[in-house]
Amino acid sequence: MDKKKKKFLVINDIARELDKSPITISSWVRWSESEGKNHPKLKLPAAMRVAKNKGRAWKFSDLKAFKKFDTLLSTTERGTLSEYNARIFWGKRGKKILKRKEQKKKNN
Repeated sequence: MDKKKKKFLVINDIARELDKSPITISSWVRWSESEGKNHPKLKLPAAMRVAKNKGRAWKFSDLKAFKKFDTLLSTTERGTLSEYNARIFWGKRGKKILKRKEQKKKNN
């Protein structure tokens, strides 16, 4: 990535650096802005709104926080976003899965 030409990183840049899809990075950011605010370990830097389209952007130094987030999600914090993803992205299937999970907890 050519840092000289760009002043900020956008979701596509971060996705490319982490070898993730832009949808994944966007999902992380939305979780971080809503439910993740109170999480003790998983923190992402707040986005800035730049350019004409008011798109989200981050400083180059914020890439370290995204890399740490990725590492924690694949190790000690694995599964943290699973319920969020089921509720937000999976539609009816996700709701059924969460309902079964709740029923299982009640039965045990």
